[in-house]
Order: sequence, then C-alpha cells, then structure tokens
Amino acid sequence: MQQLSYLDATFLFLESNHSPMHVGGSFIFQHPPKQKMTFSRFKNHLQSRLQTSPIFRRRLVEMPLDFDLPYWIEDPKFNVENHLLQYSLREGTQEEVVSKVEEFFSQPLDRDHPLWEVLYIDGLKSGGDFAFAMKVHHCAIDGVSGEEILMGLLDFTEAPRSMKTDTWEADPFPNFSSLLGKKFKKSSNTAKQMWDLVKISTKVASSSIELRTKEQDTPPPLFFDSPTSPFNIEITPQRRLASIEFPLKQIKDIKNSQPDLTVNDVVLAICSGALKTHLENQNALPEASLTAMAPISTRDRKQKSSNGNEVSAMLVSLETNEDDLLQRLNKIHLNSRKGKLYNRAIEAEKVLEYVPPMISAMTTKAFAKYKVPQLLKPIFNVVITNVPGSPKPLYLDGAKLVNQSVYAPISDYAGFTLTVTSYTNSLIISITTTPEIIENGNDFMALIEGSFHELYKATCDKDLNDELKTADSNAA
Repeated sequence: MQQLSYLDATFLFLESNHSPMHVGGSFIFQHPPKQKMTFSRFKNHLQSRLQTSPIFRRRLVEMPLDFDLPYWIEDPKFNVENHLLQYSLREGTQEEVVSKVEEFFSQPLDRDHPLWEVLYIDGLKSGGDFAFAMKVHHCAIDGVSGEEILMGLLDFTEAPRSMKTDTWEADPFPNFSSLLGKKFKKSSNTAKQMWDLVKISTKVASSSIELRTKEQDTPPPLFFDSPTSPFNIEITPQRRLASIEFPLKQIKDIKNSQPDLTVNDVVLAICSGALKTHLENQNALPEASLTAMAPISTRDRKQKSSNGNEVSAMLVSLETNEDDLLQRLNKIHLNSRKGKLYNRAIEAEKVLEYVPPMISAMTTKAFAKYKVPQLLKPIFNVVITNVPGSPKPLYLDGAKLVNQSVYAPISDYAGFTLTVTSYTNSLIISITTTPEIIENGNDFMALIEGSFHELYKATCDKDLNDELKTADSNAA
C-alpha cells in the first residue's frame, strides 16, 4: 500500500465530469508480417505485459471527506476485461480514428478500478492497419513515466522479448479505521508541518522577489498575470484532438541555425506563430504576450523512475506581440532559459508537501466549483509540454508502430494544451482542446504547419518544399 503525493492527489481534486484528468495517446500500427493482429491477440499481448508497470493493477482507496491523501493498493478484484474496449471502423479513415479517440478521451475513468483504459481499433484502410488509444489518470503518471509504460508494452524488435515470471499479488482491501489510525499518528506532527509550511512559503517568496529584482527588464511571467484570451474559458466534455508530423532533421536544422537554441525553443516558436495567427484571424490577439506553462521533469534520468508525477511548472512568454519572426525566436530562447533558472532556484512546488490534505483538497475543488478564475487574470494561457519518444522503431507483438499522437488533460479556464513528442525521425505536435476553442483541429494544424515553414525559411534561408523534393530526387 502506497500513499499518493500531494502533487499526484491534486489531479484527483481537479477532476470533474467535464474535465477528466487523464493523459494518453493514440498509436497506429501495421499488421505483423506473418499474421494479422486481432483483438484477441492484442489482449493476450497486453496481459503478458501487465507486470511492466504497477499502474495496471493498482486502484485507489480514497479517504472520506479527503481527510488524508488517497492510497494505492494492488486491486484484489482486478479484471483486465474492465479496461479493454474494441471498435471496428466503418469507413477505415484516419478522420474516423480521430473522431472515435475524441469520444474515448471525453469519458472519465472509473475510480473503482485501476485508472487506465485501452481502446483497440481495427479496420483502418490508410496510414496503417489497426490502432489503439490508451488513457491513464494523471495522478498515476506524468509524461516521462507515461513514455516508460508505452515502452513496457512495446519492443525494439519484431520478436517480443521474453518476460520474467509475473509475481504480482493482490492486497486485501484496507478498513478505513486502520487508515484513520495512520492519519492520527501523522497528525502529531501537524504543528511542525504548519511551521514548515510558513518557512518554505517565506523562502519561496523571498527567492522570487530576489530573482525578479535582478531581472527587472524581462522577469519571468507571474501566475495569474496572463492576458485574457479565448483559450481561458469554461470547457465542455467534448474533446477536440489533432496532430501533425514534421521531419526531425528540419527541426534540428532550425535549432542549429543559431547558437544555443534548443529543440524546445524551436517548438515554442512554432506554436507561438500558430497561436498568434489564429488569434489575429479572430481579431482576438491580446496586446500583451500569451503565456505558456511548460511542465519540467524533475526525475533523475539515471535512475529507474517511479510512477506518479515528478514535475514542476515553468512559465514562458511566447512573445505573440512580437511581429519579427527571428526576434520572437530569440526572445523565446531567452525567456525559456530564464524560466528554467528561475524554476530551479524557486522550487515553488515544494510548498505542496506541507499543505494539509483537507485544505489542499478543499481549496482545489472550491477553486473550480466556484469559478474563482473568472475573478482573476488567467494563471497561464496554454500548456505546451514536450516529452521525447523513442528514436528507434517500436513493435507490438511484431506489428510496427508507424504513427503516434500524445494528448493531455484540459480544465476550465485552461482549455488548450499542445503536446510535443518524437518518434524515430519525426517530431509530432498534438493539441487537446474543445470545439468551443478550436472548431476544426485540421485548420489549426495548418497554422502549425505554416508557422513551421515560415520559421524554417527565415532561419535556414531556403524553402523546405524545394529541399524535400531534392532529397527525394537524390534518394531515387
């Protein structure tokens, strides 16, 4: 039995029926060379990989009135059938896949079972042969641990790797009196905990003031100080998902065009250009720049990561009020660098560790229920998260992965998330939002593509289409 962290539990407190807090993605495959994939074969493969991550067979035990943080237990009633769905496409198009995945991601997970679900989709006639979509509650994983779960299900070769003997054992369901006893034992430290909260809060505030004094010209953005935008509205349950793929080589060409640029700088600049154009087309571009919240992993990459969340939040100005493309790129680079330094020095997320669970739960739920954001400026305008994927091809029981898109949760007044990942030689940008914010996902992807082409031409001084034609001609 393991207790959730404060950060993990926050994603439970934020959840509502129209704002499910799960992360996941859709993955398209070609059939294995010798025998087509079937739902039965897929289920057998998934069952053989349950041991690769504890999230598959852990369920929540929540405390009444949020008296304490929830616990994970090994589900004594686990049944994989509760987590698998099947759908056969009628037309077999990519658009039909996206539509079904949008419906899948609109539905909350059942907290009486382990918090994950997989939708198997067959009958695809273009771009691949079959697909699956997977969603896992954000309280159980972040981007990095989510990528590790995917790597547990897939292999680097057509031949599946051999697995160790599965030694999993279920836990007995705990009685609440024993959990209350644990809480009362911890309560003896309440006075110290509150004193520690005061000390850490004072330290964070002092460090923030000190750093902002040093960066008077261009300090990092403040929470609750972003401009009003069409992305910061109440959302509905329906999801709008879309993705676009770029050659990773050309992304790196842009990165290498100027000293010290990173791939993340390039991605932020591409997203900034598309957001700027979208709002200009709506006559809704604010005078002040949009602010992006960029999650930063705090995991030690050298160690095998645990599940749950090990992230902190960085705010970055996207410079959407800057018309010069290269100036915007350079400013975003500086903003991102300062944001990272500020984030490391402040470590504001540590405050959560000292807040009593009931206060944390009540505050978070009341914040959403009573629409407090309506009275304030937006915390940020959009979320842009970047999690690198596998540089090598991946296989599911011999079936080659040919395309992937990653999606993240949205909530009221934070209704637009852009997720960035990579796979082999491609970089994929995906959006998660609602139709009220982006009516047509493909239209926004066209703006992302246009922003990419403009940035490539401005930094590399050549037209990408001509270069790709030349590359294809040379390959032939």
